[in-house]
Amino acid sequence: MLGTTMRKYSGAMAAWATAAGLAAAQGGAAPVEAVAPPGVASSPVSGCTTCGPTTSIGEAVSEGRTGGRLYGGIEYLLFGFRPGASPALIQILPNSAFPPGGGAPDANQAVTVFGGAINYKAVNGVRAELGYWVTDSFGMELSYAGFEQKTASYRIDSPGDPSIGRFLHDITGPADRNTYLIFARPGGESGFIDASSPIEFWTFDVNVRTNGYSVFSERTNYLYGFRYADLRDAVIVNDFASLNNGRGTTIEGQDSFAARNKFYGGQVGINSWFDCGCGFSFDITGKLALGGTQQQADISGYTIVRTNGVITQNSPGHVLTQTSNIGSYDRTRFAAMPELIMRLGYSTGRVNFTLGYNFIAISSIVRAGNTIDENVNPNLSPIIPAANASTEQRPAFNFNSTDFWAQGLSLGVSLKY
Repeated sequence: MLGTTMRKYSGAMAAWATAAGLAAAQGGAAPVEAVAPPGVASSPVSGCTTCGPTTSIGEAVSEGRTGGRLYGGIEYLLFGFRPGASPALIQILPNSAFPPGGGAPDANQAVTVFGGAINYKAVNGVRAELGYWVTDSFGMELSYAGFEQKTASYRIDSPGDPSIGRFLHDITGPADRNTYLIFARPGGESGFIDASSPIEFWTFDVNVRTNGYSVFSERTNYLYGFRYADLRDAVIVNDFASLNNGRGTTIEGQDSFAARNKFYGGQVGINSWFDCGCGFSFDITGKLALGGTQQQADISGYTIVRTNGVITQNSPGHVLTQTSNIGSYDRTRFAAMPELIMRLGYSTGRVNFTLGYNFIAISSIVRAGNTIDENVNPNLSPIIPAANASTEQRPAFNFNSTDFWAQGLSLGVSLKY
């Protein structure tokens, strides 16, 4: 408001000085009074005027009259999430890896077709904001952002060619050799491997909004409040093999790793709004929440062996899950959660259309793929042959904390009443 008023006074003074100069040049002719058209405000953009005020989501009305006013907005979000890490989950082995005279294939020739880095590509979401100015300088607001559950997955079926299998490292064998657990091979087993990794993320914050000191912007507000965030993901691998042994033997199993993170923290922030003229505006918001993340992990697995359709073995654990790491785990760690929102807006009065960029991060979380230990002691497994005897408890569980980020574009509309 102060910037607008000063520009009006500056324009009036400039017009008065111009008129006075013309009068002096014309030898005392009567001065001409310059009057701005009704409803038209001057703009910082050279040669441009704007009819009516521009607004942002946090601005209830123009001209500083904000008390008792409601505002809100909704945005479509198109984001990318930080890829998840995991060991190789599905591999293919070329026929050349199998020795002509039989025997174990060279597992180091295996090609990973799923795992390593799990990319979720584009994720759809929505943000909604609702606020109320109680007085001219004090307001309250609630903001929510949520995303669809997105799943990265891969399935491969094989009658035997190509050979498909699961990756692990046998700690009882040579240190430089990987193990390839076969679920299909030429002239032998046939089967399938199905891997999936779903992820889901949402957050909300509640804030008090107060007027702050503006230097370059038309309006600055300070934010104080509370932030909550919920991040869940999982890595699940199902597999099946039918053995060509004349007894109708089948082996099926599952490895399941799930993680959930719940962040709680106090939050501060700042929002500045710039009038670009001609109905356009620029809005930037920075928030920082400090608190703790409750990290939870659940690991489970099973193996079922059938002979001619009859279950002959039903055991806990499969390939990367054994009695050594199966279970539920939780802990709490300090974390920071920053957020940056930038919007370019265009106002038609009470309605404001926005196009923006948004970045959100959490400094300490646990991902499902980071809890997977690829080092396995086959002596604990119901189906994996061991190279040597060992009592080492592997795979083991570790939280292996990492960070998470989500960023992308927003397209929205906001209203004020």
